[in-house]
Amino acid sequence: MMQPTTFVPIPSDTAVFRENTVYLAQNMERQLSTDDWKPLIASAVINRWKLRTRKIGRILAITVPVIAVYIAGWILLPPMYPTVTHCGPPYTHSYGTCAIDNQAWNILVPLGLFLWIPLLIASLISLRPFFNASIADRETAGMFEKENLVYSLRKVSEVSPGDNWRVQRRIRRLTQSDEATV
Repeated sequence: MMQPTTFVPIPSDTAVFRENTVYLAQNMERQLSTDDWKPLIASAVINRWKLRTRKIGRILAITVPVIAVYIAGWILLPPMYPTVTHCGPPYTHSYGTCAIDNQAWNILVPLGLFLWIPLLIASLISLRPFFNASIADRETAGMFEKENLVYSLRKVSEVSPGDNWRVQRRIRRLTQSDEATV
């Protein structure tokens, strides 16, 4: 096992991928067999690479329209308001310079700041299903059998009590999805 050169917290029940290296939690060293790691790493691989395009698609579906509307506002709003030129004191510090003002700019700048907050919240809400491993776990359960994944997660829970809440949530979601299909 190799630890990254920078501090990256690695949950006990998954793997972290950087460049061409797979990093596993140090506290899990020699605690799980290769067969125990297979479904956990498979779930991490599915979450990392297979679901990446879905994540990017959801972010773009939210971000692009908001940015497009904001850019359209920069094009359409300023002509609606008169541009005012102020020359002379108190607008100038030296002779011959003028200040140009348009009320649309006073609307667009704060509006841009206020748009980013809901955009960030909407993005986080949209990506919430991807933060937990439930989608990847369901696909992994189909490949490795659900019992193997649950067994590996239970072993992680025994070895690393600090991650127990996270592991138990994954197990609960796996069993609930199974009950929902019955």
